[in-house]
Amino acid sequence: MNYNLKKYFNAINVFFLLLISILTAINFFLDLSSTYIYFFCFLLIATIGVSHGAYDGKKGEILFNNKLKNWKFIFYFTYIALVILVFVFWYLNPLISLIIFLFVSSLHFGKEDLEIYLDKKYKYHLFIFFLKGSLIILLPLFFNFEQTNIIFNTILFSKDYVLLSNNYTKFILILNLLIQVLFYLYIYLKKKLTRDDFIAIIFEIFLIIMVFYLFAPIVAFTLYFCFMHSLKNILLI
Repeated sequence: MNYNLKKYFNAINVFFLLLISILTAINFFLDLSSTYIYFFCFLLIATIGVSHGAYDGKKGEILFNNKLKNWKFIFYFTYIALVILVFVFWYLNPLISLIIFLFVSSLHFGKEDLEIYLDKKYKYHLFIFFLKGSLIILLPLFFNFEQTNIIFNTILFSKDYVLLSNNYTKFILILNLLIQVLFYLYIYLKKKLTRDDFIAIIFEIFLIIMVFYLFAPIVAFTLYFCFMHSLKNILLI
């Protein structure tokens, strides 16, 4: 089962490389309006992205179907209540809400991308999940600091708040990548990670770096979220 999933994951990574290569060429030869680009991003998230979220119900069924009699009502009621609670708390305290959201998102992205490769019994796996997932936040800050801060300020209903300074971003990103590479190399040398899995993880990190280097933050995140994260998430269910 895992072997087949890893083959699909590798195929998705190759597809992602081809996709960003084609889009880079199109972007180079065609001067597309940012309005059209962001509208296309919205369509992708509203279709592929929403379908990814729709699988939360399937996850709920897997987790609670045999444990709770009225699992559907309990699951969806709790799910909707949490969404409403998040919006209310965000309105009351957007900064704390954003920090919690970024922390949880980092764990989520890292877990979905790495859990097929790493032994869950390994005591540091959650920390590595967080490091891997936090690249989605650190890379746009590193490559497009001003644009990313504008996005964060919009979310925070602010005009001049800096969530993380440029120098801190560089330091944390370099430290993040160094720890990750050393960790993967260590467990590979300890034979807890196969050579193919080691290469796949490093290749995926390279792809994530490249997409945020080549494209604006919103475009890069849309491509990652729709064509790498969401596709793999659906396969894991």
